[in-house]
Amino acid sequence: MVLQRNMKVPVWGTARPGETVTVKLAGKTAAARADAAGRWEARIGPLDAGGPHEMTVTGSKVVTFRDVLIGEVWFGSGQSNMQIPMCWKLNGNGLYNAEKEIAAADHPQFRLRTMGWGGGWQACTPKSVKNFSALGYYFGRELHRRLDVPVGIIACGRGRTAIQVYMSPEALEKAGTAAGRNKTKGQEWARKVAPAIPYGVAGVIWYQGEANVGAPEKYLGLFTILIEDWREKWGRDDLPFLFAQLGNTARQIGVPPAPAPGERCRFDPRSTAATRESQRRALKLPHTGMMVSSDLPVDDGVAGHPLDKPTQGKRLALLALERVYGKKVVGSGPLIESIEIVGNKVLLKFKGVGEGLAARDREGKEVAEVHGFALAPAGNPRNLLWARGKITGKKTVEVWSEAIGQPGAVLYGADENASWCNLYNSEGLPASIFVSDDYWKAFTTRKPSAAGR
Repeated sequence: MVLQRNMKVPVWGTARPGETVTVKLAGKTAAARADAAGRWEARIGPLDAGGPHEMTVTGSKVVTFRDVLIGEVWFGSGQSNMQIPMCWKLNGNGLYNAEKEIAAADHPQFRLRTMGWGGGWQACTPKSVKNFSALGYYFGRELHRRLDVPVGIIACGRGRTAIQVYMSPEALEKAGTAAGRNKTKGQEWARKVAPAIPYGVAGVIWYQGEANVGAPEKYLGLFTILIEDWREKWGRDDLPFLFAQLGNTARQIGVPPAPAPGERCRFDPRSTAATRESQRRALKLPHTGMMVSSDLPVDDGVAGHPLDKPTQGKRLALLALERVYGKKVVGSGPLIESIEIVGNKVLLKFKGVGEGLAARDREGKEVAEVHGFALAPAGNPRNLLWARGKITGKKTVEVWSEAIGQPGAVLYGADENASWCNLYNSEGLPASIFVSDDYWKAFTTRKPSAAGR
């Protein structure tokens, strides 16, 4: 296994009520007394990265764990895009470079654990990685390479699952959703998440939301409650929670042309775009980060499953390197920071720009115009039109429309398939969708039947 460095690591189990249990690891010792129910929990450390070590747990019996490494541990959860293994194929298509990557996956100090499966911890080998979470693997491998310490990834994913199945009974009650009304609610929580708590982890990576598309405002509330509840259960208010914004779900062969400025734009509450915006709004919670991959193609006809998991894993790792490990890297693409209306134009300021903003085509070449912005007239946020955009500075973009004299609401990446949106930072990371507050308010108060394509 891998245990988390630089913290007092929880070690727990059962013994006779009142029995004292001693834990020894890497020159450190900790003890605990079993309660009336026989449960005990000791905290040992802090521990320095390294190993392998032996950990002995001594009570009326002695249990020895061998080949224990100390390094960085992450818990990865979500639905199919977190679960998809390296060997995954659908319609004859596999993940990018999968066979070559599997054959080369020999990393003795990188360990894998899949919750809900009886195999336990395994060293990363071509055999063990074959059926392991591809996203978890690429994320963990990048951390292992960049940090040069042992890494462990605990994977907990299942396809076609809504966020409610990962929520504890307390979180469901807070959300006003009784678990008893639907047997699937809280199912993954009970089977896979709760048994992993309070295992010492550096943070959480999350890729879920497809099963909740259609109710973005509700999802934002549920997502916020889940993050806060997991932090409470782990006993860490500052537990890093890094998540993947949903990618394209439209079936796509190639990249569609950008819509012409002045054409009508419809922001559908039933679309993935609306859920992407709810995920962006979850960044208001501290110690969170979001990876954007709406620029990655879904070029196999498999809606919602980008095959480029290497890029997704690397982008998640960049977030961790910047936000958790303090490395001097740009961890994410541009995020909207401020909106100012001056005359007939909207001036936007972004953060996360690195050395500066750039508009790029699919080959990575810089182009003049930014595609993906839409405007609505002041006082009429629902009359949304595609607009023009131009980079005016390191952090700024100017947006306008000849058809709108006095702009009000502004959006970026409002379409289901946002692959033609082309705003990046200097490091080649794409900008996130955003919806200005006035439009979001009008959008979330409208009746779902009133919107559509």
